[in-house]
Amino acid sequence: MAVPINLDTTLGFLSHAVVLCCILYGAGCMQAWFYYRKYSKRDSWTVQTLVAAVIICDTCQIGFLYAAVYNYTVTNQGNPLALTKLDPNLIIELIFSGMIAFLVQHFYCYRIYALSKSWLLSGFVSLTSLGSLVTLYYFIGVVLSQYTELAQLALLDNVSIVTNVLGIVSDFAITFLMIFLLQRSKTGFKNTTDVLNRLIVFTFNTGIPTSLCSIVTLILLEGVPGTFIYIFVYVSMGRFYTNCLLVTLNSRDYIRQGLNSDLTSTSENYALSIPNNPLESRLEFAGTNSTTDGISIRIDRDIHTSSSKVRRRRSA
Repeated sequence: MAVPINLDTTLGFLSHAVVLCCILYGAGCMQAWFYYRKYSKRDSWTVQTLVAAVIICDTCQIGFLYAAVYNYTVTNQGNPLALTKLDPNLIIELIFSGMIAFLVQHFYCYRIYALSKSWLLSGFVSLTSLGSLVTLYYFIGVVLSQYTELAQLALLDNVSIVTNVLGIVSDFAITFLMIFLLQRSKTGFKNTTDVLNRLIVFTFNTGIPTSLCSIVTLILLEGVPGTFIYIFVYVSMGRFYTNCLLVTLNSRDYIRQGLNSDLTSTSENYALSIPNNPLESRLEFAGTNSTTDGISIRIDRDIHTSSSKVRRRRSA
């Protein structure tokens, strides 16, 4: 059944959400500017299109979210009954939020496939992500076609729970599989192990924000049913996906610099090639050539070569 509207748990948290979203949106725009400034001539058109699509969806969501808050606080100022009505902008913005999550999750899904060459693992992640998007769009379709009161959103709490559970499964699967595949790729050499450890930590850190958002949303839906406190977290989730994607892309040179600094103090020559197309993240070891379409680590041990050269010089 529908629940009574409370100003603090609706408009109050919605206003907080707009402030947080604007802060994260600004950070995302700066990351996007940095990306295109540095990688526009290095990355393939597919990656650049992905970044552009995510930023466009991000901008559209902020616009619709702001329009909803403006309608409640400015257009209908002094009209408390307006708060009980459902502003369609508040639901339309979820279309773009869901698409951002879908695109970013499939970016990582493709990286899982590139590392594992397993359709089963990548397919599982893809299906959970698609399921989350489908249930979200079902929620949007039902609300826009049938509901006119804000309180009626509580009637679809079960759908919201399913959407968030699938999102949690997808995010955790991405983080776990990436860490597992990177861990499995270790060769035992100290330098490459250090590099992979950095990548593992980085993968874990970028997977945490979106997973926490889904978990907190689920807790709020179950812990305080009949309220709209979860709006504060849920509408901010798209910004976290955007920033995690851009941080992942923009960190490539940082990781490579860390590798280059180690080269001066080791007798093992190795190279980390972080690609023009980071959608393909392949790790190759022991004498393979670095590629331009995947993360590859090449290890060339020159110990035997160097010793043979020394012997030739002595004999001469």
